[in-house]
Amino acid sequence: MEDDDPQRVGHLLRRRFLIFLGALALLSIAACTVFSLMIFGQDRLVGLLNDLGRQRMLGMRIAATAMQAELMPAEQWRRSLAADLATMEQTFAELPGRASQVRMAPLVAPFLDDSPDSIASRFEAFAGDVRTMITGPVPPDPDLVRRVVSGANLSLLPALETLLKAIEDRGQVRAREVQALAIAGEVSYLLLLLFLGARILWPLSRDVEKKVDHIVELESFQRSIVTALTNGLILIDRSHGTGE
Repeated sequence: MEDDDPQRVGHLLRRRFLIFLGALALLSIAACTVFSLMIFGQDRLVGLLNDLGRQRMLGMRIAATAMQAELMPAEQWRRSLAADLATMEQTFAELPGRASQVRMAPLVAPFLDDSPDSIASRFEAFAGDVRTMITGPVPPDPDLVRRVVSGANLSLLPALETLLKAIEDRGQVRAREVQALAIAGEVSYLLLLLFLGARILWPLSRDVEKKVDHIVELESFQRSIVTALTNGLILIDRSHGTGE
C-alpha cells in the first residue's frame, strides 16, 4: 500500500513535527516581544518619574543655596544656581517628549500649558527670580531671596508633587494592567500549547503508534513464513500481504 512506504511515512511525521516546532517558536517570539515592549515602557515611565523627582530636588537645592548665599562666596553660589537652573530648564523642555513616549502626554499637558497655575508658568516666574539673583548685586536683595525660596517651596514644588503623584497613580494602574495582561498571556499560551498538542502532537503520536504496530505485524508475518519455510519457492504479494 502507498501508506506503507517508509520514506513517505517518515516525511509525513517529520513535516508535522516541524510544523509544531515552528508554531511553538513563533508563539514564543510573539510572547517575548510583547512582554519586552511592556517592560521597556515601564522603564521609560520610571525614567519620567526620576526626572520629576530630580526637578523637585533641584528646586529645593536652589532654595537652600539662595538662603545660604550670604555665607558663601559669590562666584560659588552664582555658579551653583546657574547650573541647577540650566538642568531644570533642559528637563522641562524634554518633559513633553518623555511623557509622550509613555503615553502620558494628555496627563502632563495641563501642567505645562500657559495658565497662571501651571507648572510652566510657576517655573518661569521662579526662573526669572533666580536669574535676577545670579546677575544682581552681592549680597543679594533679601526680598529677592525670599521670592526665590517661596517660589520654590510654596509654588513650584507643590505643583511638581501634584504632577508626580498623578503620574505615579497612572503608573500603578498601568502596572496592574500589565500584570493582568501577563496572566492572560500565560493562560493563552498554555491554551495554545494544548491546541497545538491536540491538533499536531496527538495525531502525530497516534500515527507513529499505528505505523509501529503495522511494522510489527509485517515482521510477524514474514517471520512466520520463514519459520514454516520448506524446500520450495515462496511468492509474496506485498500489495495484498499474502504468500504462496
